Amino acid sequence: MSLLTRGSPLGLAGLLAHLNPTYGTYTAVYEHDGETDSLIGQVRAPLGAQTAQLTFLIPAKSCNLIALPALLEHLAVKAGAWGMPNVSGEVDEHTPVFESLRRSGFALYTWQRIWQFNPATLENCQDNSGSKWEEAGSMDSLAIRLLCQSVVPALVQPVELVSLARPAGLLLRRNGDLLAFAEVVNGPRGTWVKPFMHPAAEAEVSGLAASLLGSLPYNEGHPVYLCVRSYQAWLEPVLEAFNAQVGPRQAVMVKRLVVPIKDAVSVDAKRAHPEAVAPFAQTNGQVNLSGDGKN
Repeated sequence: MSLLTRGSPLGLAGLLAHLNPTYGTYTAVYEHDGETDSLIGQVRAPLGAQTAQLTFLIPAKSCNLIALPALLEHLAVKAGAWGMPNVSGEVDEHTPVFESLRRSGFALYTWQRIWQFNPATLENCQDNSGSKWEEAGSMDSLAIRLLCQSVVPALVQPVELVSLARPAGLLLRRNGDLLAFAEVVNGPRGTWVKPFMHPAAEAEVSGLAASLLGSLPYNEGHPVYLCVRSYQAWLEPVLEAFNAQVGPRQAVMVKRLVVPIKDAVSVDAKRAHPEAVAPFAQTNGQVNLSGDGKN
């Protein structure tokens, strides 16, 4: 995302991103005697998010596969120090970095493809639906969460849900209900969009997609990049009809930094009466429940 919206992470736009108070950003450099190329990586944590993001690895095509696991672990430790339970990264599946991420504890959660709309392509997107997208506000956080929970698979939700503290993007209502939300990030090089559309919108998705593209803030003729995750793959035939350019399939990989542990709950046997179906063991006047840990 950062590369598409801001260009080179070592350029001026990338350096200015460090001054954004809504992000925590950390960049690390791996150097070793006898090696000509340094390995540089960056992790970023948006305000209110539950997942830190690996924003770049340089040089990406010639990463030192011996040094990369050490750099990834270092960045993960930094994300954990920020209190992030997860760290994610997006990588082309046919690269050595993909396998290195797997060996470093990253698991595959979903797939995505990036669709590019150039200014000329956007002009051909005709909106006949009459739909009106609105800018999301803090009062829309609950509705956006409920929509995302109905769209995103349960396994992916802990690392996928957008930051609800400050939802940045556009939303579409129908009869008072939230039908779609699009997370939007603008940059000097382009606009990045990730849509969340309710399955009920599938019959009219062509018009909704056209109205979304037409509602995006003007960005001086720069391209628009639409990120489509695998659980919304039913959007792709519509994007093909718009003659948009599509990139290679990418793997969305996540490393869990915090693992929930279900502890036994101890209660006084004289003051509590557990249900008969709950297994227990009696020890010194205490009852240790070994259920699911929920009270």
